[in-house]
Amino acid sequence: MIIPRPNHGDALKEQPEKQYAQSRIRFIRLTSSLILIAVCFILLGVTYARNIIWIEEINLWEDAVKKSPQKARTYEILGNTFKKNNQLDMAIEQYQTALRLEPNFIKAHNNIGIAFGLKGLNDKAIEHFKIALQLQPDYTRANYNLGNSYLSNGQYEMALDAYSKELAHSPNSADAYYGRGLIYSKMNLPSKAFEEYAKAILANPQHYQAYMNLANIYDDNGQPEKAIEYYNKAIDINSQFADAYYNRSVAYTKLTKPDDAMSDLRRACELDNTKSCNMLYAHTGH
Repeated sequence: MIIPRPNHGDALKEQPEKQYAQSRIRFIRLTSSLILIAVCFILLGVTYARNIIWIEEINLWEDAVKKSPQKARTYEILGNTFKKNNQLDMAIEQYQTALRLEPNFIKAHNNIGIAFGLKGLNDKAIEHFKIALQLQPDYTRANYNLGNSYLSNGQYEMALDAYSKELAHSPNSADAYYGRGLIYSKMNLPSKAFEEYAKAILANPQHYQAYMNLANIYDDNGQPEKAIEYYNKAIDINSQFADAYYNRSVAYTKLTKPDDAMSDLRRACELDNTKSCNMLYAHTGH
């Protein structure tokens, strides 16, 4: 009886190949980790640089206020700088000082109105936008901001009137058309909303929110393929637009494309869309 010997030659051939494959995997993992670390450092550097610039800007205008404490304009600019960094209470304090020094300061009324609106204090915002318009009726941006505050308050007819006045002076105001579209959407008038969103895009082809809301109308109308086309346009313009990814995932689900839907959910969750994260958790448990 002959006992066959194992073919050590084949095993020896496989071993270097296996070692090479393992080394390759380790190299790829190491490279990926280094790239990720580098990206993190770059992002931290950008954030740090922005903070330094903002602090320098604050210091500049605080120094200007100290040197010219009776100039309303310097307080208004300092307020704008705080507002830009979402420090709304500090911004409002500066605008109030500017208005004590110069009660008819139109831009300060408009900007304090914006700050109050961002805090959800729409009645106070409306008060200041109205004062700005009383002082200068053709100050069109105040009409737009007034429309936003009325919209947030659910005062749709008043908001429509304010946006329409903005458009009377600035017929290419994409944001005013978009605002009217939002109102018609809330009033369940999709045809009128569609017209306004389309006008917003004509006025500003980069208006990604208008593209998304057109997509929503198509999706609600049972046209998910057409909706995806418009969600794609919104995402092409703004790749960080979390709501568009989430809504596109809904359209993909209707078309029975679970892989595409799940990919969009993950992307939306990465961009801090709470609904997407909740849905992912419900489907995957993590």
